[in-house]
Amino acid sequence: MYLSEGRSPIICFEPQNFGGKAFQVALGDYDGTMTLRIPHHLHETNERDTMSASGLPVIPENAIANGWTPTPCDEIKVPVRRFDNWAASSGFQRGSCSLLVIDVQGMELQVLEGFGSHLNEFSNLKVECSEPSLYEGGASGMEVVKFLESHKFVKESPVLRHGDVHFRRAL
Repeated sequence: MYLSEGRSPIICFEPQNFGGKAFQVALGDYDGTMTLRIPHHLHETNERDTMSASGLPVIPENAIANGWTPTPCDEIKVPVRRFDNWAASSGFQRGSCSLLVIDVQGMELQVLEGFGSHLNEFSNLKVECSEPSLYEGGASGMEVVKFLESHKFVKESPVLRHGDVHFRRAL
């Protein structure tokens, strides 16, 4: 979709090896390793899937209220990096990307914090949020909104029970 919009460069991060062109690392607010929880229902074919995998455990009652069925998870250790530290070591060109898309199953605030001053370089954000949070230690959608408002972003779509929220940099 983003390629068809003419967006370039496109930089992807995915902690699981799925054979795509992505940096095999999770983004967060620290450098190190983390436990990635992969729900069983997502890899019935003996292949792990990335959808709904999270570094945070699900809050069962919130997941159920959202229509999800919590399942047991496999756990794997994956590398995690702050984006600002990754950018400094990778040769990332500041200002080369205008859109930031975050879909990290409850870790939105941690990932945004890990962008450091790079967050100021984006004009548009699309952040998957939940209200209330579906994950232990995860920020609610409104907490994400408050954080981004403090960084001069304006919310352009509502915070729903679960879904993408669009933001633009205030002028």
